[in-house]
Parts: sequence; C-alpha cells; structure tokens
Amino acid sequence: MEDKDDLAVVEREELPRHKQSFDIRKAAAGLVDGAGSAMAGAVATVQKVADGAMRAATPMVDDALAAIADAADGAAGAAADIGDAVNDWAYQQQLNRYRPVTKETYQSPSFYLPNMIRIVDGNERRGIDACRDAIGWLDTVKGTQIFNLYREAIGDSELSFYPKPSLYSTYYIDAFDRSRFVDLDSYFATMQQDKMAELRRIAFMLGAKRCKLEVTEYEETRRGHQVKGNAKAGKKGSVRIDGSLSDSTRNEKKILFTQEFEGDMVPQRPELHWYAHDSDILLLIETRCGGEDKNKAKSYRVELKSETTMTMSVSLAMAIDEACSKLNIRANSSLTSQAKRELRQSFVFEVEF
Repeated sequence: MEDKDDLAVVEREELPRHKQSFDIRKAAAGLVDGAGSAMAGAVATVQKVADGAMRAATPMVDDALAAIADAADGAAGAAADIGDAVNDWAYQQQLNRYRPVTKETYQSPSFYLPNMIRIVDGNERRGIDACRDAIGWLDTVKGTQIFNLYREAIGDSELSFYPKPSLYSTYYIDAFDRSRFVDLDSYFATMQQDKMAELRRIAFMLGAKRCKLEVTEYEETRRGHQVKGNAKAGKKGSVRIDGSLSDSTRNEKKILFTQEFEGDMVPQRPELHWYAHDSDILLLIETRCGGEDKNKAKSYRVELKSETTMTMSVSLAMAIDEACSKLNIRANSSLTSQAKRELRQSFVFEVEF
C-alpha cells in the first residue's frame, strides 16, 4: 500500500508540466510575435506586389507614350497627306480648266497638233501655277480645237506661218503641209494661188509653149413677179394675180493668168497635190508622157470643177466660223461665204504645145 506522502510527491511533480503548457504570458507573447511576423510578411508581400506593379506599369507607360507619339506623328503625316491631296486636286482642276501645253507635251509623239492655231501673248497666263512652264494652251468649241501658241514659243514649235506670224492672228493648216499654217484672213486667196501655181508647173513640166487659166463665177439673181394671166376679182373685193418668180443667172468671167514658155522641155510627170485625183489633169499628163513618144497632144482645154479641188467644205468653214465667234476671234470675212462662193466657180485650163 502506497504512502500518502509518495502520492503527494507525484502530484507535486506533475503540476509544473501542466502549468508550463498553459502559460498565458508565453501564449500572449507568441501571439504578438506571430502577428508581427504575419504583418511583416504582409507588408513584404504588398511591397513586392507594388514593386511588381511598378515594374509592370513602367513599360506600359512607355508603350502608351510611344503610342501617343506615333499617333501624333501619324496625325501630322495624315494632315500632310491631306494637304498634298488638296494641292494635287487644285492643280488638276487648273489643268482641266486651262489645258496648258508644255514643250515636253508638244514634242511628245502622242500629241496631236490641232489644225487651227492662234498666236497669243505669253504673259496672259503666267500667274497660274499650271501654266508656268507652258508654251500655250488648248481651246475646244463644239469639236473644233484651237492651239493658242505663245509668241515667244514660235521658234520651239518648228512651224511656219504665212504670210508671217502676227500676235492675235489665227491660222489654219495647209492642205498638203502640216508644218505650214496660213492666216485665216487670206486662206482662200492663198490656196487659190497655190492651185494656179500647180497648174503652171504642170504646163511647164509637160513642155507647153503657152497656158491660160480662166475662171467663171455664176451668181443667181431674182427679178420678181411675171404675170401670166389677167387679174381676177374675187369675193369681198379681193384680187388674185397668177404669177411666178423668175430667176436668172449672171456669169462673170475673168482670166487668172496666162503664161508662155519656149516649149523645148522634154515632157516629165509633174508632182501633183491639188490635182492628184482630177481625171482631166491625169489624162493631160498621160497624153504627153505616156506611150512611145508618139501622137502627143498639141493642145488641151479642160474645165476644172471646184468640187474636186475645194479649199474646204462648207460645213468645215461653218464650224471654224462658229469657233472664231465663240472665242471672239475677228475675221475680215466669213469662211462660210468664201466656201459657198468657191462652189459657184468653174475654171477653164488651156494648154498649147
């Protein structure tokens, strides 16, 4: 049987261990230390997050700034592009309106030189951007095109103007020479001279002794009424007269030229322009140059119709007159009236060998 004192010793020895594990001061100290460690860890974690956020935010800010700079540059570039586009559009509008012709354009194989040229002052359009390097400009009136050539650029054009180049004069192309332009005021007269010169040359080349050209111009005149019957009284006092209009034709003849030669020229085929398709002239040449130098013609008389050698058609003359009127180009006489007059003319060509 155990002693009570031994039991007391046992109880006294176990009591300190039980009190040690339940010490509230140590527990409180532990709690404080744990809270401090937890707080420090939390602070450290927050700092790390903040540092990471800053590190992450820094390139984002840089990228944002770079993007803003790029956008600004792009906006400036877009504005410049818009400005260039507006300038190009305005320049193109000037080209469409003023239709300038530069020296490079003029010399280009694709450039078609109009049949009508007017010589103008080179200072008229110098203040227009699209016209600064031009040598002239184009006008078009109902399909009729006119090249306005600066007087200072006549040498660059490599064209000849008959009788001479004059400021604000208008010229039309020669029928057989695209480098020669003839003043509209003397166009029909000049072409008439060219036709007569060709007939003289034909006579000369064929060995003629003399030749003559005569022109007959026909003009119809209206005389008035001629009474065919008696006057008859009608109802209500009216009077009816049977009559008709009577027209007459007046002929006016004129010798345009006569020429004599020695007649010792060996017949040769002449170069033809105006009369290249005239059957009567071609037959004359054949009677002098064809065959075996036998049975040659001794004389020849032929009537040359104006229809085969018209200077220009009436419709073309009307179109040119209309274009000149629209552009305020003054002429001594209308081309239309001269074209109609030419149709009323008949030429008689006589040659003796």
